[in-house]
Amino acid sequence: SWYGWGPWGCGKTHLAAAHLRESLIQTGSGLFVEAPMFFLELTSTFGHNGSETAKDVFERYIKTPLLVFDDLDKVKLSEWVCRGLFLILNGRWSARRLTIITANVERKKMIERIKAVDWELAGAIDSRLKALCPEVPLSGRDRRDE
Repeated sequence: SWYGWGPWGCGKTHLAAAHLRESLIQTGSGLFVEAPMFFLELTSTFGHNGSETAKDVFERYIKTPLLVFDDLDKVKLSEWVCRGLFLILNGRWSARRLTIITANVERKKMIERIKAVDWELAGAIDSRLKALCPEVPLSGRDRRDE
């Protein structure tokens, strides 16, 4: 598990995907989701009589042995998003599941953004992030410019 942060294009997602690929080869399971897409998927369950509920979405992402949660800092924060993030992190921490999170900002800056929306949840999210995902700062040039 790790929280990788650094500038755009330095290879955070590439490294996370490589870890996921290895997990898929070894265990046959793991999931990759861009954080904004996770919340979009979650909201698509609201008010519909579809086959999947919000609980189903949470359980799928909590139970997978390895979750890559990409671009956390690209989510538009709201109280609802903060609560959803807490539920995912708390569920994965409680289940002792491997979790890789990528962002362009360090954990401390991400928590400052969350505090601006929900001070109490920010502390709980920070505690789970620290316990679940040690920070891995990454650097380098934007490889997309090549």
